[in-house]
Amino acid sequence: MTSCDKDDDNGPSKRDFLTAGQWKGQSVWWGEDEITSELRNDEEYPFDVTQLSYKFDKAGTYLVTFKGQTDNGTWEFVNNEQSILMNKGTSFETTLKVLKITDKEFNYIDPYDETGQLDLEFRFTR
Repeated sequence: MTSCDKDDDNGPSKRDFLTAGQWKGQSVWWGEDEITSELRNDEEYPFDVTQLSYKFDKAGTYLVTFKGQTDNGTWEFVNNEQSILMNKGTSFETTLKVLKITDKEFNYIDPYDETGQLDLEFRFTR
């Protein structure tokens, strides 16, 4: 008689997928509209998501790279792994709503404001 670990039955966890490698920005969506090009070409505040990447580790830290500049912080799953709390207890604390985490895709909503009207969906791939 053999026994299987619970994790073996379910396959890789969200943590396993999130921490398996570097995530590279692909697109930004506002509702049903892809706004990647509009953001990239904005005259006042241009933003190119393809220059953004994340690397999460299982110990609860992350490294973010944007336009060759790096920064780091802490992360943890909250809300039954439906959200990621970044930089808990700091002035940079934010919560990302997880939409999808697989071996190849990571999508989240970054709540731009408290009304939810300007929530942007960021899509990353590996």
